[in-house]
Amino acid sequence: HCHGLAWSDDENDSSSKLKFNNFFYVSLYDHMYTRGYVEDMLDSDELPMCGCIEEMSPVSRADCTEMDTETVFKIEYDQTNDKLSASLQDSYNFDFRACQGTNPSNGGNANNDLASHVHRLKLEGKISSDSEERVFETLVGYAEPGNNNNEEACASAYKETTGLEYPVNNHQPQGFLDSAKADMIKGWTCDNDEPLTSIDVELYFGGPKGSGSYTVTVTASDESEGAVKQKCGGGDNHRFNVVPTEAMITAIMEGDMHVYAYGLDPLGNTYKGLSRSPKSYNNYATEGFLDSVTDGLIKGWACDKDTPLESIGVHLYFGGPAGSGSHTVEIIAGDTSENAVSKKCDGGDNHRFNVVMDDVMKNAMEDGDGKVYSYGLDTYGDENRNKQLNRSPKSV
Repeated sequence: HCHGLAWSDDENDSSSKLKFNNFFYVSLYDHMYTRGYVEDMLDSDELPMCGCIEEMSPVSRADCTEMDTETVFKIEYDQTNDKLSASLQDSYNFDFRACQGTNPSNGGNANNDLASHVHRLKLEGKISSDSEERVFETLVGYAEPGNNNNEEACASAYKETTGLEYPVNNHQPQGFLDSAKADMIKGWTCDNDEPLTSIDVELYFGGPKGSGSYTVTVTASDESEGAVKQKCGGGDNHRFNVVPTEAMITAIMEGDMHVYAYGLDPLGNTYKGLSRSPKSYNNYATEGFLDSVTDGLIKGWACDKDTPLESIGVHLYFGGPAGSGSHTVEIIAGDTSENAVSKKCDGGDNHRFNVVMDDVMKNAMEDGDGKVYSYGLDTYGDENRNKQLNRSPKSV
């Protein structure tokens, strides 16, 4: 949606005197406060959200608002001195309305169209022909005021200015967010309009685009396999692999625990959320085994595949399950573990625990149901992912 306003070169004309009132109404009241238009139409730092028309990129057309004024004068004739005087009264009424304009092509009425309003100002002698021509260099579809889809005018202006064929934008970005784990965030994306181009990806941590969440832009330029090439219509470099930084992880933890990915269109500066996005950063519940409980030692292992290189916490309950009020001990499963456990956990060498049974533990078992219960603790603190270990509970 593009919107503009124009005024007379004559400083005494009401459109010129009240141009800042009109600008305030359109930009802050009508658009921001009333309609909620608060962001750029295109996701680009190179294109301003608002500015003088010569600073804006060419568009087919724009809506328009003008001032509707009513001024009351008092005219008096002094017979004695043969003088005529006019004075402005207290009543100076004005309102805002869609611009009234004249179609540059056929001379008919064309309202709510900036190019047609500018043409009317020129016909009334309020602006110069040169000013009109400069406006029409930006409003390239001026000849068809009512056509909101005048891509032909944009294509013609682009070719005339650059000498190049107008870029065809028939596709939106596509791709997949394959995984979002502690060691790597992986996926691929491309745009079939430009299959040989590695396009950018916006990653948001802890919330979607527009939520104010932490964001990083990367280029999907890593080598991609044949299946991706076929999806993209060509090209060998459409993958991205991002190692999460401390800032990313903090944003995830403080947000909704998800990673969001959007492919950026290289032609139109638009974007598209990738398939399987968002992905939870906390993908796995804890797992493990309570191997044995003897009168002297409690053995087992536990891990969280979200962070396979970390040793997680384990809660041991004596004489009753979690929530029963039984005696509890928290330990770290940080002892050396064998290859079979490492394979189960997707990595890491320290997932075992060995706890010496003391008298307090034994007494709690005797006072309760005689069993030991064990639960792995989720790395990210999600209690719903604190799972009871296999073969738990166990008796001595």
